[in-house]
Amino acid sequence: MLIRLNYNIIFFRFVFSLDLLTLYNLFYTMKLFFKLVFVSLFVLFTSGLNATNYYVNDGTIDGTELWCTTIVGNNANNGLTTSTPFLTLTYALTIVSPGDVIYVDAGTYDERELQLNIDNISIIGAGSSLVT
Repeated sequence: MLIRLNYNIIFFRFVFSLDLLTLYNLFYTMKLFFKLVFVSLFVLFTSGLNATNYYVNDGTIDGTELWCTTIVGNNANNGLTTSTPFLTLTYALTIVSPGDVIYVDAGTYDERELQLNIDNISIIGAGSSLVT
C-alpha cells in the first residue's frame, strides 16, 4: 500500500488550526529570519567593495622609477590618486583600513620597523628589482 502525503494540505490544516496571534507571530518570526539572512549575505558579499587604493612615491620621478605615480610623494597629500601619492609607506599604514590596497612606486624606501597592525590589507610594489 502506497501512502501519499500532500504537504500543502498538512501545512494548510496546521496553519488554520492556530489562532490568529500565534499565526501572526509565526509569520513575523519568518519575516525577521529572512531579513537577517538577507542582511548577512549582503554584508558578506559587499564587504570588499569599499576598499580604498592608496599610492606611495619615495620622492623621485626620474622616469626609470615611475610605475604607478606621476608626481613626487608628500605625506600632506591624500594618497588617493596617482597624482597625489604619500611620501612614506609608514604614513600610508597609519591611514589604511581593512581591505585597502597600497601601491608602492619604484624607488628606495628607508623605512624601518613598519607596523602592520591592520588585517586584510594589500601592499603591491613595482617589483623587487625596482623597490628597495
